[in-house]
Amino acid sequence: MDLVIQKATELGVTEIVPLVTERSIVKETRKLKRWQTIAEEAAEQCGRAVVPLVRDPEKLNDILDGEKVNGLIFWEGGGRALSEAMGVIDRGRTVCIFIGPEGGFTASEVRKAEGQGIVRTTLGKRILRAETAAIAATSLVQFLIDEK
Repeated sequence: MDLVIQKATELGVTEIVPLVTERSIVKETRKLKRWQTIAEEAAEQCGRAVVPLVRDPEKLNDILDGEKVNGLIFWEGGGRALSEAMGVIDRGRTVCIFIGPEGGFTASEVRKAEGQGIVRTTLGKRILRAETAAIAATSLVQFLIDEK
């Protein structure tokens, strides 16, 4: 998670919310202060004026029980091509990127996310580690947003 926070900060994210899912190994953590420090140091190193907020871990189901979310859920089980998925979301609003834990999201979590307006997409045929997927997804989404 330290690496994800550092790289996500460098890539310009504004908020990081660790997710607790059905397949999460760690259900709670006391690392919030450490993670916020990592974000602050990464922002300073890369010259960002805005430091992303690192929030307390939230249960995916709690997020999905709230308001509709403008976002993408990356699932190794398949989905729309990312370029197509980007055409469906509202680029004028904050785009939330959902990356699963080791073992990925369950099919029921993905269905529930789609029911909340989150678009199911994929990073391709390769199965990536969660931290690699987070960095790759953030980079690709930013690239595609900046292209339009």
